Amino acid sequence: MTGEVGKKGKGKGKGINLIFPLSPLPLSAFQCPMPHAQCPIPNNLNNLKNMLTSTDFSGLLNERFFRNFLPVPATNQLRLGVGTPDFQLPDITNGTLVKLSDYRGKQPVLLAFTRIFTEKQYCPLCFPHIKALNKNYEEFKNRGIEVLMITSTDERQSQIVVRDLGLKMPLLSDPSCRVFRTYQVGQALGAPLPAQFVLDKEGKLRYWHLFSFLDHNASVETLLEQFID
Repeated sequence: MTGEVGKKGKGKGKGINLIFPLSPLPLSAFQCPMPHAQCPIPNNLNNLKNMLTSTDFSGLLNERFFRNFLPVPATNQLRLGVGTPDFQLPDITNGTLVKLSDYRGKQPVLLAFTRIFTEKQYCPLCFPHIKALNKNYEEFKNRGIEVLMITSTDERQSQIVVRDLGLKMPLLSDPSCRVFRTYQVGQALGAPLPAQFVLDKEGKLRYWHLFSFLDHNASVETLLEQFID
């Protein structure tokens, strides 16, 4: 999996900004008790600066940001072996509408909820994961699996994300965060939290991964393994 936390991204677009933590609290409030080399959270100002490739925060402080600011932990109540809630969202990559139930009986699906603040501001714990899924999208497709990445950015912002990152997989726009909340993935500091759900060909849940600081996102390898019968 490519990319790592704390390293500048070199995406195709200009001014991509990885932000975390995003809070009025001082940086010292986010100090991690783990040894520096093991800590998954940036624990000093230099690490945070290394994440920034832009200082353009325009568009960040919108209604969506404040609606998702207070921390709400993931409380997913979905059951393995049971179908997950249906939804319909615009696919920004391909310019179509995607309905989850259309895949049932046809092919397995990976739902990848990701955390993007605006078209220029990405969570650094998710940015490498987005790039890794995109890089390995053909591997999923070759196995008959569709990858649906879901973002809370609006359609205009999502179009820029698709362009700047050269996304091949469908990027579904959910600015109301309705689907994020239906799947109860949680939220914090201005955006929903990331999560991954593996659905089999019949639309039944086989695996899920919810965000934690020690295990941000399920790796590509882990996700591919879930589709092996």
